[in-house]
Amino acid sequence: MRILLVFPFKLENSGGKNRAALQKYFAMAKLYPNTVVMFPKGEVNILIELVYIEILSTLRIMFGNYDVLWSRGHIAVLGSIIARLISKYSVRELHSNPHEEVHLITGSFPKVLLLSICFYLSSVGNTFATHRVFNTLQLKLNYKTNAVAKTLDLFTSFKSINVVSHNAGSTDNFHSWNNLNSFLSERRSFANDDCFILSFMGSASKWHGAEYIVEIARKSMNENLPFIFIVAGGRINLGSSPLNLINVSPCDPSTSHKIMSISDAFLLPVKDVRSSPGSPLKLYDYLQYSKPILYQKGKSFYSVEAGIHKSAYGVNFWDFNQFIETAFSVLPKSPSFSFASSINNESSLPLSHTWESRITSIVQTLYTPR
Repeated sequence: MRILLVFPFKLENSGGKNRAALQKYFAMAKLYPNTVVMFPKGEVNILIELVYIEILSTLRIMFGNYDVLWSRGHIAVLGSIIARLISKYSVRELHSNPHEEVHLITGSFPKVLLLSICFYLSSVGNTFATHRVFNTLQLKLNYKTNAVAKTLDLFTSFKSINVVSHNAGSTDNFHSWNNLNSFLSERRSFANDDCFILSFMGSASKWHGAEYIVEIARKSMNENLPFIFIVAGGRINLGSSPLNLINVSPCDPSTSHKIMSISDAFLLPVKDVRSSPGSPLKLYDYLQYSKPILYQKGKSFYSVEAGIHKSAYGVNFWDFNQFIETAFSVLPKSPSFSFASSINNESSLPLSHTWESRITSIVQTLYTPR
C-alpha cells in the first residue's frame, strides 16, 4: 500500500501535535515502507509552501501510484475531493470541531480571519473524505449532530466511514536511570527529597486547564503542603507565581521524559470549553511510567484510556480539597519510597496504545464497504 501523508505544519517542532505527527509517520513508514510525507519545512513563506503542497499533493494523488491520501487540517483539501471522485481513499483526521474552534480564536482581526478560513477549508476536506478518523468518541458524536457538518454531508450525498482512533505513544524518548545517584541529582535540582513532584506536560492552551495547576500550587504553598508542581512545555502567565511551581519552557521531548522519570505523579486537567477534550499525547507519555495519573473527572475518554493504568484517578481540578485528598491517597507515604522504582525500569505502554496498532486498525477500515 502506498500512502501519501500530508500535514499543514512542521514536524520538527516539540509541540504535541508535531510530535504526534512525526511519531505517526515513523510508525506508518515502518508498516508501509512506500509511505511519503509532505509538510511545510519553513524554507520559504508558509502560505507559499502550503499552496505548493496543496497543488503537488493533488497532482500526486491524481497521477501518482498512491492508494491513500491521509491528511488533517487545512491541507490536501482539493486532493481529498479528487481522491473521492477517482475512487481512491481519502483519510482525514479530526482532532477538533472546526465550526466550534472558530469561536475560540482570539487575537488580531487578520489572525482571526486567516484561522477562520483555515477551519472552513478543513471542513470541506472533512466532508469529502472517504474515511474520517476522530480522536475521541465525543468529537465524532458532536460532528454528526453539528448543523453545518450535517448540511455539507447532505449536500454532497457522499457516504463516509467514521471511525474513532485515539492518539498513541512512542517509547523512543522513554527515560530510565542507571543508578540512584544520577536520579537523585536530577530530582534535587527541582525539589527536596521530602517533597512530591507533580508534573504537567504539554502546551498551556486555554482548554488544557493549566491555570488550575497554578491555583492549586498557590493554595498548597499557603498550607505548607509538600508539593512541587512542574509545568513543562507551554509557557504560562505566572503573574505572582507561587514558589512551588516551576515552568520549564520551551521543553523538548527528551527533557520532558527526564522530568517525568523523576516525578511522583502526573496531572491531566482540562477545561470544559469545547465538545472534545482532545486526545493528548501527554497521556501516552504518562502511561509509560508506572506512576499515579490524576485526570479530569467526568471525561469519559480520559477514564477509558487512563483507566487501563491501575493508578489513574479522576479528580476535579477546581476543587482543591478533593484534589489534595486524592493526591495524598494515591502517593506513597514519602517520596523516597518510590525512588528505587525509577532505576533500570522499562516503559509500561501497552502494545494496543502504540502508533503501529492504531494505524493498523484504521487501515483495516479502508476495506469496509461504503
